[in-house]
Amino acid sequence: MDKRVSYLGYAIKNEFPLKFKWMVDMFGIIPDNEYEDEFIYKKQDTIFVKQDEKLINVYDYPKIPLFNVKDEIKIPKDFLPNIDRDIVTTIGRLIMNYLLLAYNFNHKIPYINRKFSISEIEDIIAKRLTDDVTDPEGIYVKEYIQFVDMVTYIKNFNKINSLSVTDKTLLPPPGIKEYREQLIKEYKKKYGPNALEKKNVIAEIEKKLEEYEKEYIKNDPAYGKLVTGKVAGARKKMYVSYGTGMEFTPSNRAKYIERALIEGWDKNPEKLTVLFNDSRLASYNRGKQTQDGGVVAKITLRAVNDIKILDTDCGTNVTEKVLVTKDNYKKLINRFMIIGNTTIEITEDNIKDYMGKYINLRTPMGCKLEHHYCVRCSTSEMKNYENGLSLLVNEVAGAILNESLKAMHKSGIESTKLDINDLVT
Repeated sequence: MDKRVSYLGYAIKNEFPLKFKWMVDMFGIIPDNEYEDEFIYKKQDTIFVKQDEKLINVYDYPKIPLFNVKDEIKIPKDFLPNIDRDIVTTIGRLIMNYLLLAYNFNHKIPYINRKFSISEIEDIIAKRLTDDVTDPEGIYVKEYIQFVDMVTYIKNFNKINSLSVTDKTLLPPPGIKEYREQLIKEYKKKYGPNALEKKNVIAEIEKKLEEYEKEYIKNDPAYGKLVTGKVAGARKKMYVSYGTGMEFTPSNRAKYIERALIEGWDKNPEKLTVLFNDSRLASYNRGKQTQDGGVVAKITLRAVNDIKILDTDCGTNVTEKVLVTKDNYKKLINRFMIIGNTTIEITEDNIKDYMGKYINLRTPMGCKLEHHYCVRCSTSEMKNYENGLSLLVNEVAGAILNESLKAMHKSGIESTKLDINDLVT
């Protein structure tokens, strides 16, 4: 067995991962000088781990951590109580499976050999939580409380395993300026000298620049972690292209600022005005659009305040054809569909039979009740909460507000598709 695997087995048996100092020793960089604590001993650039009162050398590179969360290892069956076969996994997954699953629930939740989220585990727990201590597969409250403690504990790991900077995140993609100028020249030749005033042209240029940037940074550890969301948008403005700024008075004529901020502010008076306005408008909108979002929420709440979801069946046969996919099937659970002449509730079990197929979905738009809606045309989750429509409708206002606020972190021309069914299902 690999020395590292053997030591990990020893560490888990002795519950070392529950001690943050062990995590720091294993996944952090050891000081250059001679060093010793309860878990490791370093002398003359050799690092030993302490195992059964012996010093064992498991790694030969003192300048990098003993373990990396992405290191692949082969572990045997029963290494953890929730592993039923030999598997190849990563050290990071092994530690997370131990702390979140095996330590709390023993064998009850199988090993997850992929990236997973806390909410995914919570969904499993919610379905099996019970106070029946005779149920061998049930999850008990004391186990759940211990799980919550572990979730709180692993939040400390960001001190040793979260990226704050890499070489690539500090630098622009090599050749990006020349590539950008080449693209602009090509598009002006194709669409005329005023090409950069056309939003569809800018969108094409921006897309190609983003692809160039993605190719540069896709293999960097920061990609998809540090460089994502608002950070990715800020990085684009800094190193790739500023894009189009927001204006106090929107115009059909785009004002494209091709230069990145690292190249300095554009001295063209018109473009400099756009930069100033974009900076001011972003801050202004943070307050203004928050206010507008609150107004929209109040209006929608008042509009549906007297509408109820009643525990009955209006008997409608008006449906919407919906394709069941891996992206939307979870949102369809607890809704109702019509098969033949029968209304059937969609569950986690039967939805799998319709994956990749169209179903006839009952929707509020087809409900026959006057002024109110029936449970069959909405969702069974609202069966015992007849005033719950206001919560569903308020999600729409929240989505609109969220998109408005996100705009201040973006640049360029983008298209947004908002499916009302995604908000109310």
